[in-house]
Amino acid sequence: NVADAVAQLPKLATGMDVNVRFRSPTDFEFTDEVAIFDLFDVPLLHGWVVDADADPDAATAIGGSSYNECVALAVSCVSPKS
Repeated sequence: NVADAVAQLPKLATGMDVNVRFRSPTDFEFTDEVAIFDLFDVPLLHGWVVDADADPDAATAIGGSSYNECVALAVSCVSPKS
């Protein structure tokens, strides 16, 4: 939605919260903030990519997960069980 994307424009002055996925430099979880880039046809890139050739175990473990999904998994592994 154009209105949702435009409403995110003020965030450009202070930073935006985007959620990367680790399989490609162009792979992001789609949000209203990412929609700004789509709306104006501006490529959005990141450098957090797992090299499957150099570290196949990490690539298998992470798969298509997002940063937020990986953090939630890490927290659940170290959080005390009730």
